Amino acid sequence: MGPTAVIVAALAVLAAVLTAPFGPGPFIVARVSGDEPDATLTRFADAVSNGDLARARSLWIVGPNETPVFRARIERRQVETWQTLAGFVGRPYSVERVQWWSTCCMPSVIAGREGASAARYWVRFDGRLRPYVVTLIASDTQWMLEGAPARGWAVREVHLDGEEPIYLGRSAAQ
Repeated sequence: MGPTAVIVAALAVLAAVLTAPFGPGPFIVARVSGDEPDATLTRFADAVSNGDLARARSLWIVGPNETPVFRARIERRQVETWQTLAGFVGRPYSVERVQWWSTCCMPSVIAGREGASAARYWVRFDGRLRPYVVTLIASDTQWMLEGAPARGWAVREVHLDGEEPIYLGRSAAQ
């Protein structure tokens, strides 16, 4: 077997691993592409902190299948939240904790990231007394039954800790 054949074989194996709906492939693809909840949260909080509110707004997506009433509630929350988030431009933030959720069947808090299709992050901007709760939800969960991670993570809601969430109802230990 010549060097070209070895390279072709190695590339074929690598392609099979990266595209398989199970095993390490989907996790590697998610990590490299940045389609993970931690990376999405970081892009959002960095955009707010750096003053790129247009970028931050582009990451906060209202679900395409929401009812008009639900959509109106989220859009009202967005207006209220943007008024205060704009004051944190140029200021540091810290992530205090994360809460993992499964949205399959009955949404509920789960023990860890494995099997998560939603996440809530408590983010404190500039030492503020109350942190913001940033809810991310994945739009693509079809491969999760095979053990692959959820994909299509987007910010779906941001509110001050203690306010009633719109997505996923009350969070545990809030």
